[in-house]
Amino acid sequence: MRPSAAPALTLLLCVVPLLALPASAASRRVRPGEWGAEHVAFSVSEEGAAVEFDCAHGRVDGPLPLDRRGRFEVEGRYVPERPGPVRRDASTEGRPARYRGAVRGRVLTLRVAVDDGTELGPYRLVLGQRGHVFKCR
Repeated sequence: MRPSAAPALTLLLCVVPLLALPASAASRRVRPGEWGAEHVAFSVSEEGAAVEFDCAHGRVDGPLPLDRRGRFEVEGRYVPERPGPVRRDASTEGRPARYRGAVRGRVLTLRVAVDDGTELGPYRLVLGQRGHVFKCR
């Protein structure tokens, strides 16, 4: 007696539609790790990101979700630095900034718009590459 193909067909009909569902929210985020380029180092974690620039640093306090085209746009902070000792009354909070970019494979393009009109980038960062940053401190 030959086994029926019905169980296999039923399983196939249940699995194939699942393949068409969108990826999980976690897989639609900027991949955690070190992203680097000249003048910028971008350290991404599940909780957000820390960024080092020449003579500045910043942060994003929250995940970096990607849209269907691999783009992101999130709020963060940007803190300019200057040479010499840090003054006691110097703000460590910095200014509000918008971090936006796109991911294509292992390459991330980053732009930053600070609320005072300062624009940074575009930077072309590579996952796993160390950033080369000059610090003013």
